[in-house]
Amino acid sequence: ELKVPTKPINLGREEINQTINGYIIEFKEKSLVELNNELKKQDASSMQIQSLLSEQETKINSEHENAKKQIKNILGDAEILREYSKVINGISLNISYEEAEKIKKLDFVKDIYPNLQVSVSLSESVPYINATQVWQLDEDRNNCTQTGKECITGKNVSIAVIDTGVDYT
Repeated sequence: ELKVPTKPINLGREEINQTINGYIIEFKEKSLVELNNELKKQDASSMQIQSLLSEQETKINSEHENAKKQIKNILGDAEILREYSKVINGISLNISYEEAEKIKKLDFVKDIYPNLQVSVSLSESVPYINATQVWQLDEDRNNCTQTGKECITGKNVSIAVIDTGVDYT
C-alpha cells in the first residue's frame, strides 16, 4: 500500500514540510546506473559496458512507451511530469493516490513512491551549528567587530551540493 504523508517529518531539530506532487512510478527494467554498476563489478570491458548500456537504453525507451500506452488505457491522459532512465527507471505522473493504486498492479511496475516536494526551514539549524558565531570571525579567526577587519561571509565562495534524493538501501 502506498504511504501518503499527512504531517511534516521531523529530522532532529529541523521540520521538513512536504507536498505530494503526483507519484513516481519505478519500472522493473534496470536503470542505466544500476546496470553500469553491475557490469563494473563483473569486470566487463568499457566496450562491453558501452554496448550493453546502449542496448539497455533501447529497452528502457521501449518500456517507457509501452508503459505510457497502458497507463493511458487505464487513466486517460495523465500528465507526465518527468521521465527517468539514468539513476532510476520510471516516470513521474501528476495523478492521485487512487490512480497510483490502479497503476501499481501493472506487470512492469516495480514500485510507486509519492513525488515529494520538500522544503527545509533553517530557523533552528543556524544557531544549532553556531553559524552566527562564525559570522563574527575575521580571516584570523578573531572577533571582526573588535578587530575592525572584514568578517567572514562566504562572499565569492562557490559551494555545490548534489543530492539526488535516491536512497539505494
